[in-house]
Amino acid sequence: MQTLLRSLVTFYKSFALLTLIINVFCIAIIVVTEFRLFPLMFWFRATVHAIIFYFINDYKKKEFYYYQNLGISKNTIWAYIVSFDLAIFLLVNYIIYAII
Repeated sequence: MQTLLRSLVTFYKSFALLTLIINVFCIAIIVVTEFRLFPLMFWFRATVHAIIFYFINDYKKKEFYYYQNLGISKNTIWAYIVSFDLAIFLLVNYIIYAII
């Protein structure tokens, strides 16, 4: 489990800043519009993450062999990363919605 967590953190660090900027941008627009644009920002975020997924898969093609040698498939990596990022996005939105 520790190897999986360490590997996921290492993989996520390469594009974490970009996803953080996208999440902050979407959350800022959601807050300014008082959650009226939540569905639009959710799908905008999903589309941008799909583009990131495509470029990271192409850019880190050889790096996936390293994770495969550790016993971690590409699908497992992406499932954990996308789930974590979505959970953070929804949690922050829920907290802001509860405050407003």
